[in-house]
Amino acid sequence: MTKSEAVIWLEKIKGYCQGAEYWADFSKECEALDIAISALQSNRWRDAKKEPPPEAEDIILTVADGFGRHTAYGEYEGGKWYEYDEDGGMEEANVTQWMPFPDPAEE
Repeated sequence: MTKSEAVIWLEKIKGYCQGAEYWADFSKECEALDIAISALQSNRWRDAKKEPPPEAEDIILTVADGFGRHTAYGEYEGGKWYEYDEDGGMEEANVTQWMPFPDPAEE
């Protein structure tokens, strides 16, 4: 099962929460489903051509170059993709997918 398929199933299950309050309190279960759906949707690779990110936001990239594909750190700005290099500069990149950074770890 893919993450997208899991979200579809969780959304269906969440539908049972609505109206269930007549015979039991499922508020915690419904809240857990909301959190799970949000986590699955936020931590996924997105198609660079179909779903560009907000501009000038640091993101994780999949870059295709003459050597294959690699993961990098970069941003999208002015309709162009940039990969950060080891010197702190940026160079234009051929990005195929992107993903936002995950939330910081909780203490």
